[in-house]
Amino acid sequence: MRRRLVVLGVLCVTLAACASPVRGVRVDRTIAHRDLSRSAITTGEPSWPTRDVLFEQGLFEAFGERPEAAIADLHRAMVAARGDQNLLFALAELSFLHGQAVRKPAYQLAAVVYAYAFLFPEGGERAPGPFDPRFRIAADLYNWGLTTAFASENGSEVLPRGGTFELPFGRIEIAFDPNDLRAGDRELYRFIPVAELEVHGLAMRYRSPGIGAPLAASTRLIDASRPGRDLVAPRLQVPVTALLRIADARHALVQGQPLTATLELHVAWDAESVSIAGREVPLESEPTAALVPSAVDNMSPRHPFIRALQEISVAPSIKAPLHHRGRGGRSGRVGRRRRGGALERPHRWGRVRADREVEPFHARKSLHHPRSAPYSPAARGSRARRGAARDPMMYST
Repeated sequence: MRRRLVVLGVLCVTLAACASPVRGVRVDRTIAHRDLSRSAITTGEPSWPTRDVLFEQGLFEAFGERPEAAIADLHRAMVAARGDQNLLFALAELSFLHGQAVRKPAYQLAAVVYAYAFLFPEGGERAPGPFDPRFRIAADLYNWGLTTAFASENGSEVLPRGGTFELPFGRIEIAFDPNDLRAGDRELYRFIPVAELEVHGLAMRYRSPGIGAPLAASTRLIDASRPGRDLVAPRLQVPVTALLRIADARHALVQGQPLTATLELHVAWDAESVSIAGREVPLESEPTAALVPSAVDNMSPRHPFIRALQEISVAPSIKAPLHHRGRGGRSGRVGRRRRGGALERPHRWGRVRADREVEPFHARKSLHHPRSAPYSPAARGSRARRGAARDPMMYST
């Protein structure tokens, strides 16, 4: 803290001698917050805490010109400072940015190590507080770096494995139990990083933030000649979270000792949290995104599973009408017989209402029918009046 005050005082004196004045301009709070929340995760550039560390260490320009040498100097400064939190966070962010720029998994894995040491100090050392914005950034750096460090050559999937891995400052020995790839009578394979998926067609997306890389794994029979009782449906992709547990990360970094770790795979139904450094930490998972690849790859849009996903993705406060007398229908039934109509399935009615709930700021210049093109303004009135006679709620504005 004293060092920062000295640096701030020198900076004030320097700015006072400059010809151009330093001033603050009042802007919209969203613009100010966007500038304050810049990071490797949100904008792809160093956060303000990391920039401060680079200036304090005299490495700001050096990182732009010789990033690997600057990271090495910062690592030595962290060792001399006995694992200082500010330096660990800066190392995690800078290693991630450089590894992403030059496509070197060693720096991505180093970002995982630095972020883990920052998040989970051992031996009673102070951990980052819940109001420290670096906490969530470090967790994302850990999760993203873990995905990239174990990615396949083309980057399409994650390959869980053990072995000795190179780091910019040494090596890390990672153990992996192949039994983690088993789920009942099936084997997990083809791990897709679901955090990189953009989901379309669903009104809601469930996500549990935490630690670990969220994945979606395909399954196959371990022994096809001996079919057994599967715990997993054959074509269903399983939500999995990959976790790299590093033993005494901060202590090993400071002492220059060999790093050891264990790569763990946690299936969604096994546990929602793990114990790290005496703390219960939630596992990050993306259950909605994990189901989408199986739907896209293996099922047609009219598959009952797809229809169920669309139906449960409707706003929970909206319910389909219980009674409707449509053409060919009977009282007390939702109009399922009207092929191509708005009431062919209950979720189609719900999707119309859900779209209006989920996107309240969308300019609706025409009424959208679930199975046809938008109506023209001239036709809207007559069609709406005819629809209101059948279902006043559905065509309400």
